[in-house]
Amino acid sequence: QIKVLSFDKATLLHKRRPETIMEAVYSIPFSIGCFVVFGNVDPVTIAKPGTLSHPTIMEIADKVQIIEDPELTKEFPLKCLERLILEFEDGSRYQSGILSAKGDPQNPYSVKELEEKFLRITAPVMGDRNKEIIQLLDVGSDLKKLTASNIIDILNHTEFP
Repeated sequence: QIKVLSFDKATLLHKRRPETIMEAVYSIPFSIGCFVVFGNVDPVTIAKPGTLSHPTIMEIADKVQIIEDPELTKEFPLKCLERLILEFEDGSRYQSGILSAKGDPQNPYSVKELEEKFLRITAPVMGDRNKEIIQLLDVGSDLKKLTASNIIDILNHTEFP
């Protein structure tokens, strides 16, 4: 059994058998199964043929229970926190501390992690040109100075395959 204790709105993200990529992205049980099977959860991984019906993902998703934790609900929406409790067949248990999703303000991406995620997610659409975008943005120099309009301007002046 996998128990996810989280804020009240997280209990709405409970669909075990998503039919679309969008449903899968917003399914905690599916996301846990996908992470166990593939090591990450992102649109590229979810969009791979067979992922939405992968038997191991489905088996894991069936073991997930999402429970509201009133203490974590008090922190929402400023913080989206969770705790995991894993209950094993031999009766043993593991309980995590309070967790925050990667990319949340409490658990931010490093510049390197952000670059890697960008490259992984954009590769199917942009091919190797995504590496050029990283170089054009010079992300490593000062990420905080980048604005949406800077990025859109670069993308508008870049030819893609």
